[in-house]
Amino acid sequence: KNTLTQIKSTYKITGEPVIFSLPSHSTFNRLIKLPPVEEAKFPEIVKYEAQSQIPFNIDEVIWDYQYVERDYAPGEEKEVILFAIKRDIVEQFLGNIADLKFNTEAVQFAPVALFNFLLRDQDMKGATVALDMGGDNTDLIVIDGTKFWVRNLPITGNDITKALQKAFNIPFEEAEKLKLKAGQSQQAQKIFNAVQPVLRDLVNEINRSMGYYKSISKTSKFDQIILLGNSTKTLNFQKFVSQSLQLPAIRVQKLNTIQVGGGVDPGDLNENLATIGTALGLALQGMEPTTNKVNLLPDIYRKKKELKRNQPFIVAACAALYLTVGLAWYKQDDEIGKLR
Repeated sequence: KNTLTQIKSTYKITGEPVIFSLPSHSTFNRLIKLPPVEEAKFPEIVKYEAQSQIPFNIDEVIWDYQYVERDYAPGEEKEVILFAIKRDIVEQFLGNIADLKFNTEAVQFAPVALFNFLLRDQDMKGATVALDMGGDNTDLIVIDGTKFWVRNLPITGNDITKALQKAFNIPFEEAEKLKLKAGQSQQAQKIFNAVQPVLRDLVNEINRSMGYYKSISKTSKFDQIILLGNSTKTLNFQKFVSQSLQLPAIRVQKLNTIQVGGGVDPGDLNENLATIGTALGLALQGMEPTTNKVNLLPDIYRKKKELKRNQPFIVAACAALYLTVGLAWYKQDDEIGKLR
């Protein structure tokens, strides 16, 4: 909240639309297949499926879905990605920042925003795995054309830091610095030996996820893995993951289709590209039609926004009504005068 207050003040944010994302570990997503029915019946069938697929009472969640737009063969089942989050999580988050008076346009999942960015700006060859590894959250996103699948992994950047903390008997903060600057250390080999068990567990989780996705979508192979998040900059991380998975492991090197304003420092931008993909995806959703348009903003907020949006029309309608009544009264008064 303090950070948002500072950002609001620094960039003088007033009525501009704002889109927030929530981490994937608090959300539910599932790729489901539906019978090939008429488009008009789709919402009804999806709602029925949502009630059986979402592992919570449907009244306790905010849910939405995304139809996978691709070429379907005649009679082929339609694919839909279902999303849900406990209502109280969203309402508590928005309630905590209510006094900042942001013009909240949408609530999205962080990995979905990242998917929108990667699909819009980066070269997605065939089926791609994107690994976004932060300090306390790791998301694995399978991107398969306009279709995707998300899994939250139990191994995070903090696990790497703790392994270094234990191996070198140093405070957590020092271990964090060592993790990011291991390549400049004279003890590089010892550092890698300390984190290797964590990386091995991570690779096993990635392999399991890829195997599961193949079983539900019949994808024959993956072409690459994209590494995002500061934790993936750990010494030999890229090489170890690539060799273990037998896949090219790449990083986001530049923006390909998104134009950058003149006030942005190119060096800072390139240094942080691995960590701002989610924010870029949220910005894209606010500015143009994106592949995934899911919005988990609670109904009460949507109705308030709709009412605020319609206020000028309501005022204009009231003024027109008042004027009409006034003119009618004046005309009637004039005619009564003539009759007298």
